[in-house]
Amino acid sequence: MRDRLIAGPAILFLIEAAVRVFKIEPWMFPTPSAVALQWWTATPQLLPDLLATASAAIAGFLLSALFGAAVATALFLSPRADRLLTPFLTMTQNIPMIALAPLFAVWFGFGLLPKLLIILLFGFFPVAISALSGLKSTPAETSRTFIILGATRMFRLRHLDWPHALPAYFAGLRLAATYAIMGAIVAEWLGSEHGLGQALTMAAKSFQTPLLFAIILWIVLLANIAVAACRMLEKMLIKGGQSDAPVH
Repeated sequence: MRDRLIAGPAILFLIEAAVRVFKIEPWMFPTPSAVALQWWTATPQLLPDLLATASAAIAGFLLSALFGAAVATALFLSPRADRLLTPFLTMTQNIPMIALAPLFAVWFGFGLLPKLLIILLFGFFPVAISALSGLKSTPAETSRTFIILGATRMFRLRHLDWPHALPAYFAGLRLAATYAIMGAIVAEWLGSEHGLGQALTMAAKSFQTPLLFAIILWIVLLANIAVAACRMLEKMLIKGGQSDAPVH
């Protein structure tokens, strides 16, 4: 942690010095101090766009969390459906979402619905795959013990399989949280009245590079806040907040 606290300011100082020494034009690459000043002064104006992006990302993330959990549960309960549908779901992830976004704009307009659909497509897959992997990793011995004791399938799902899958599920949620921000930005970038993606497009068209960096900084902060919120919720629901699931 101490090394990071030292390295961060040092890197920013070197960038600041290099930009000033080589006299790089602000429209091409601004100094960190110019970006910081722009971030501070532009944030009040960006607040409506910030709220629009955050609200769409939260709504889309919740949909991804619920839909991903439902898909994982259905595939876990039906091995045949798992064999048939999982390869198809994996194949859909090879379709560039940025190519589907214009179609959603044509079909559903530029309101909230296409945003939510894009975020859902970005986020539900890692949630579903992570949760399914967690459900499948329930120890066979423990499962057999539940069966011998007469536990029903739904009882095992609720009290054994899903509690065991929660660490993997939250690993998928952390990934989906960053995808939710990215999905909202992509949707707004292609066409929206409000949002950081729309502000990003306008700043790029007018060559306001310091503002571009300031908006990007807000996007990074939103993504980190989303991941931190997932970690806090995980610590609340899982004792100790520790897991063997991969960290994203």
